Amino acid sequence: MTGKLTQADQYTVIGDGLAVGCLDLGVTGLTSRKLELELSFNHAWRNFPLAARFPQVKADLNRCDILTILNRSPRRRWSRGSWIQNRAWWEPQLPDSYDDAGEVAEDIASVYGISRDQWTSLARPLVERLGDDCVRRQ
Repeated sequence: MTGKLTQADQYTVIGDGLAVGCLDLGVTGLTSRKLELELSFNHAWRNFPLAARFPQVKADLNRCDILTILNRSPRRRWSRGSWIQNRAWWEPQLPDSYDDAGEVAEDIASVYGISRDQWTSLARPLVERLGDDCVRRQ
C-alpha cells in the first residue's frame, strides 16, 4: 500500500475486501441486524492480522464502523466491490466491469498488497460468528 489512506479510502478497501471474502465463502447476504453485525465484525476485526494497516476503521465497544462501511459502499466511485441493502440483508456485489471475485481480488492485491486469502480470513470469522440464521448462502 503506497501513501497514507484517508478514512474514506480505508472504508472503501475494507468494504471491497470483505465483499470478496464473503463471495469466496459462497455468502450472498449478511443480516442487516445492527447488533449481530457489529458484534460479529468486532470479533473478526480484532483477529484480522492486517487491521493495524487501517487505523481509521474502528471495531470496538465505543465505535463500530461496519454499518458505515456498508452504507457508503454503493456510493463509492472507485469501489471494486460493494454492498447493497435488500430488506433484511446486506448483499455483496461486484461491479459489471469484473467477471468474478477472483478478478476483483487480484486488482485489490495489486494496489494494496492484500491477497484473496487474507480477505477470506477477515470474512470467515464474521460469517461464522453470525451463524446460519444471519447468513444467506448460494
